[in-house]
Amino acid sequence: MNPENPETAWAPPEERPLLITPDMLVPVRPKDSRVPFEKGMSYFPVLIVTLIIANFAVFLWELATGALVSSDSIIAAGALYRDKVLAGETWRLVSAAFLHGDFEHILGNTVFMYILGLATEHAFGLAKTAVIYLFAAVTGSLLSLAMQPGPGVGASGAIFGLMGAVAVVFYRRRADFYLRDRGIGAFVGFLAALQIFFGFSEPYVDNWAHLGGFLGGALAVLVLRPALGEETRAFSPAAKGLTVAAVTLAAAVLLYSGGFLAGAEAQAWLHFGNKPAALDAATRALGKNPANTHMYLVRGLLYLDAKQYDAAAADFARYLDANQNSPLAFSAIGHAYYERERFPEAIGYYSSALALAPRDVNLLNSRGYASILAGDLPAARADFAAILKIKADYAPAWGNLGLVLAHEGNYPKAIEHLEKARSLDKSQDVLQYLIRALGAELRAQRAEAVAGYTSFITITRDDRLAWLAEIRFAETRLAALKRLGK
Repeated sequence: MNPENPETAWAPPEERPLLITPDMLVPVRPKDSRVPFEKGMSYFPVLIVTLIIANFAVFLWELATGALVSSDSIIAAGALYRDKVLAGETWRLVSAAFLHGDFEHILGNTVFMYILGLATEHAFGLAKTAVIYLFAAVTGSLLSLAMQPGPGVGASGAIFGLMGAVAVVFYRRRADFYLRDRGIGAFVGFLAALQIFFGFSEPYVDNWAHLGGFLGGALAVLVLRPALGEETRAFSPAAKGLTVAAVTLAAAVLLYSGGFLAGAEAQAWLHFGNKPAALDAATRALGKNPANTHMYLVRGLLYLDAKQYDAAAADFARYLDANQNSPLAFSAIGHAYYERERFPEAIGYYSSALALAPRDVNLLNSRGYASILAGDLPAARADFAAILKIKADYAPAWGNLGLVLAHEGNYPKAIEHLEKARSLDKSQDVLQYLIRALGAELRAQRAEAVAGYTSFITITRDDRLAWLAEIRFAETRLAALKRLGK
């Protein structure tokens, strides 16, 4: 084509209108009107933080009052127990949710409570979350009681109620909001699975309370409308801080005025082995609250360890006055009399304890040992034989029965029993010197027997009261052998 020639120059084609049809258009996505669930969520949920403070305050009270000493004591403190609830004590359906069995129990529950409480209080507000929590605590308690007699304690039923509430609201309101961080849902699911797993693998975990609480929380949400942060945002940071500070102060004042803080401090020092500090704290606790009888037991045990036997006996007597049905109360006084080498009185108190707990092998052993020292070998033999019928591998009973046989002159059987005690418990290894001495006497090897008895007395001197019957036997035989050598 020659551009110089206009006849052959290029010309645009004739333009024609193009008809646009609907199928030619790119579809427009509808606008997502959902809001992010986490928007405006407070990391300081007032109700949940208040509940955590309340749970820890109650736990300190449990420690200070001896609520965790036995099943009877935790039932008296308000644990869930079928017979008591059927007798009309329906308040236990809620009180049990504020009690815990140990520090690990309350720590795990409150961490779980905080994580689920963030979402629940954000979704429903303070008042509705309180309704969900209490309703779930009751439904968890009811299902637990239907399936087992108790006792049971712990906030996990109410906490699973929070989980049920969150699960239902996430599902039912999925058209209204979404999770920006889907890991939250996965994490909550993981925690739930973990709790259920431990519930099936650990016999002391109440999975029925978990299930009942979850169903209760889910049912409550069916009639409660979410607020999605509206009520939470109504609390200013200052108001939240003042609320929690007021609750903390009230709990601290109640615990302090009742001596429970000092009582919990005594238990903590005792746990860490600082007995002088524990004794001081127990004395302060009793100074503020002489009605806290458990502290008399704690202080009495500390006095006993410090060899202040009269003070220990006085405290144990105060504890016994309020705990006439407690084997521990009678045995504690029995120990005080034993330490003062007043064996008939000790035997009397051990017998009172055994009347309440006839199969307690430790009590049987204490009474039998005191009977040896009191010179009543038949009674001692009967107690040790009773122990071995209950618990055949109880090493002290084998050793003590061996000592009875040695007193009776049956050295071959005595050696057999003492060896059995050593094989069951390595802490009984010091018995080897008695065994050596008894064997030497059987072989008429006086010098070796003297050396064996002397070694036993020397090694056990620092713990004389624990080995008193053996030491007295060794001293008696040593004196007899020395007379023979003259």
